[in-house]
Amino acid sequence: HLLDTSSCGPQGDVLLFLTGQQEVDTAVSLLTDRALAERPRRRLLALPLYGSLSHAAQMRAFAPPPPGARKVIVATSIAETSVTIDGVVFVVDCGWTKQRQQNPSTLHEALVVVPESRANARQRAGRAGRGTHTHTAHPRAP
Repeated sequence: HLLDTSSCGPQGDVLLFLTGQQEVDTAVSLLTDRALAERPRRRLLALPLYGSLSHAAQMRAFAPPPPGARKVIVATSIAETSVTIDGVVFVVDCGWTKQRQQNPSTLHEALVVVPESRANARQRAGRAGRGTHTHTAHPRAP
């Protein structure tokens, strides 16, 4: 179980990719509530990572977790490129992404959720810290 912080499973942090800020905030809230309900058995630190967060809030995702805790970074596609997060050994990818598309009848652009490409899936899987064996989960095949 990825959220298990006991010594019986692989150690390391989790990077979870979701489609948008609202989904990220909801997941962080749910994970935090679950960790509080199961304390002291489980020490879990859920942190958001998306573009409109303050710089300080974004940097918390890169800091090491407290001893004995597992960090779960819940991110949008901001963490897909040019970011490596040391300590991450599990990457969980929802398999979807938001993309701007134009409605041909109204000519207005909107963000729509679409299946991610295989290239994006590979890019996301590579976001774990270098030199670590990464376990990747894709609930839906792109």
